[in-house]
Amino acid sequence: MSGAQLVKQRMLDTRVNAEWGNTSLVEAFLDSMAEILQRCNPGGLRHIVLASGHDIPLQLLPAGHLPAGVTMYGSYDYGADDTAALQAVMYRGMLDAGFAADEARAWAGSLVPHHQWLIVSVEHALVLVALRDKILQVAKAVHKAWSEQECGIAADEYIILTALRWAGCIRGLQKVKWLTQHWRQKLQPGTAANCCPTQVIYPLPSGWTVLEGRLQLPAAAAASAAAAAGKAAGSSSTRGSRAGSPEQQQQGLTLEEFHELQVAASDAAKHPVTWRSMQEKVWCEDERHGRMLAISLSLRQLLAMASQRCALLLRKVDMRSSCSSTEEHAAGSRKTQEQQLLELLAQMWLGNAPKLTSYKEVLIFDKEAH
Repeated sequence: MSGAQLVKQRMLDTRVNAEWGNTSLVEAFLDSMAEILQRCNPGGLRHIVLASGHDIPLQLLPAGHLPAGVTMYGSYDYGADDTAALQAVMYRGMLDAGFAADEARAWAGSLVPHHQWLIVSVEHALVLVALRDKILQVAKAVHKAWSEQECGIAADEYIILTALRWAGCIRGLQKVKWLTQHWRQKLQPGTAANCCPTQVIYPLPSGWTVLEGRLQLPAAAAASAAAAAGKAAGSSSTRGSRAGSPEQQQQGLTLEEFHELQVAASDAAKHPVTWRSMQEKVWCEDERHGRMLAISLSLRQLLAMASQRCALLLRKVDMRSSCSSTEEHAAGSRKTQEQQLLELLAQMWLGNAPKLTSYKEVLIFDKEAH
């Protein structure tokens, strides 16, 4: 059987005209789960994975990797004030749509902002499908209210976990660093494990470079940050006081400089990190324990790191061949690198992940220190 035939057999019949940021994405997810539950014997089905078309599968989901009845998600770490503001708008939006005050209050109190890519246990999937119409009613009411207030969060970025929590089907939200054997033994059915199944890596914005162990700002960003720092401190600049010892340089960016980085990243739309080969080292942006880091990794090292963190999927990466004097040479080089990538992935799917070799990292910003 050819690969195309094998894929065709597993294609879903469900079709939804889905638009980015719209409630139609929630409809597509719920209806697709309904078809999967119908086509597959629920008794032999444990979890349903929602993945992006840009995701690279790193490993299979073997029995025991994620306990039965446990849903896995990644949270958006909004602060208490932002969460309360979202809940208030959510409550008012549901009231405006005709929901009773008690029901609107219960839904708002159940709010769990989360990444849309998640792994849902079959038990939770059955509940979600049964609540389909109610979920879509709430999603449309809240989407209208949040859009009017420019809250910046779409329906598929909160409604799944929120609905399960509202229905009383979430035993607890458990923050998990990495889904190790130790954590797998602790997770009880009905738990939502806050451990994003997807390793997401971002590039440094254009113009930002690492030099002498420190992230360097483009001239315009440095000037803007210095002006903001000077205004805040009542002086012209605070940057000169940080240019001394290496110890000072390792402290990362100031708050004003980090703001400039966020602006640049927002303007860049977080495009994929691009490698030209499996061995090439590229500076990427990573977050670990509240610390923003610049890390220099080859694609092979990144795959090893993602596997070490027990990620099932990898996103925001791309491989492109460099320009060559002849198209034939470029095509041959690209084919060789792609073959190496596929061979490595094939080994990872069998449970043979590469070892993570040493790499460089530089502190960008420590959120807890500010």
